[in-house]
Amino acid sequence: MKKSCGLVIFLILLSFPLWVPHYPLHLACMVGIFVILAVSLNIVVGFAGQISLGHAAFFAVGAYTSTLLAVKWGIPFWFGIFAAGIVSLAFGILLGIPTLRVRDIYLSVVTICFGLMVQLALVNLESITGGARGIYGIPRPAIAGFSFSTPQSFYYLILFFALLTIFSSLRLLRSRFGRAFLSIRENELAAETVGIRTTYYKILAFAVSSFYAGLAGSLYAHYVSYINPDAFTFGISIDVLVMIVIGGLGNVWGSVIGAIVIFLLPEYLRFMQQYYRAVFGIGLIFMMVFMRSGIVSTLQKIPWGRSSSSRVGG
Repeated sequence: MKKSCGLVIFLILLSFPLWVPHYPLHLACMVGIFVILAVSLNIVVGFAGQISLGHAAFFAVGAYTSTLLAVKWGIPFWFGIFAAGIVSLAFGILLGIPTLRVRDIYLSVVTICFGLMVQLALVNLESITGGARGIYGIPRPAIAGFSFSTPQSFYYLILFFALLTIFSSLRLLRSRFGRAFLSIRENELAAETVGIRTTYYKILAFAVSSFYAGLAGSLYAHYVSYINPDAFTFGISIDVLVMIVIGGLGNVWGSVIGAIVIFLLPEYLRFMQQYYRAVFGIGLIFMMVFMRSGIVSTLQKIPWGRSSSSRVGG
């Protein structure tokens, strides 16, 4: 039954561009990018238990890396997107090193400062980043003469990377690395006692998380064809954190559901005009009060959902 439902959902995702108009397809592309962001942040916060409020910085690093390679040096997207991931990974390691000395609220302050530093650099390094004006004319990806120039074609590209992120994160969670992350999250001192190298795994969590965020940044830049520092503010980090909390910390599918809900809900509340933000806030409070463990974990507690609750992170 579970495999049948998964197959049906996969077929719906494949056929989605064939039966929806332009704007819902644009929303689907943006949701896919934020699914990658949410799943990536969940590796640090949900798996390893490290507080990070600077995730938008890795998103920005990936976007600008891929953009500069494409615009200034004509590097193909397929090289640029993985270069974006690697450069973001390097920044993740740099941020992960200070986590060895701080934790909890102090760690959150460090990550906030890191995010602000990156955004200030994007604004002030005008000769490289274009400053507040940003960078225009980012080319669309192409392969073997085929260009991903339409929303329909780009949707499949984003879907590919979103599924790659989701399933590789599931494999990571169920591996010895994932078990080490969970041990650190539950009790770091106990994890050290049984021989887990907490230093190594905490830095690894930041590195892997930032790599996926860099991929998301590259996809975003080549999809919208224009980036500037305003697209990577502290508010983005908060939005992505809310996504994984609402969906369920440490649950990969929870991150997916959280990204879909938090990104799309404001769109469907816009008919309320100036009141939609208040209704959106009340809805978030309601979910936090009555679904403390997240949407997916709450649904799994319902009798018809118990059969799928035995698998960690599923």
